[in-house]
Amino acid sequence: MPDPMRCSRCGADEVIPRVRVAERGDDNFRYDLQVEIQRRPNAVFFKRPQRADLTARVCGACGYTELYVDAPGALYTAYLQTDSTTTVSAMEELERTREALADSQIRLGELEEKLAFVEQLLERDRPPKALPKGP
Repeated sequence: MPDPMRCSRCGADEVIPRVRVAERGDDNFRYDLQVEIQRRPNAVFFKRPQRADLTARVCGACGYTELYVDAPGALYTAYLQTDSTTTVSAMEELERTREALADSQIRLGELEEKLAFVEQLLERDRPPKALPKGP
């Protein structure tokens, strides 16, 4: 296995690890470059992208540069989840979004019930507040 601190091109040990890879935008701010996997590339909306920042290793002797992503596991998982079905119409996308919203509202209601139950238990187990002493 090659030495990660040696240049794979010229063999020099003048490698700079984890160099930021950035671009200057129209607003003159710098942005980290990213790679992106879309879980639903054919969807009109809600493509469910997974993004990861790019970093580089640069050889200080010859300038050879290798790019790496910060979260390769997350990208690969998103790739495995990619939906390769044909293009989804806007109406199908709307229906899927409504179904997802309904499911999340049901889960939210269940969580609110559990929270109320826990709050009741905590209130029951608290010692009664002492009344202020009068004159």
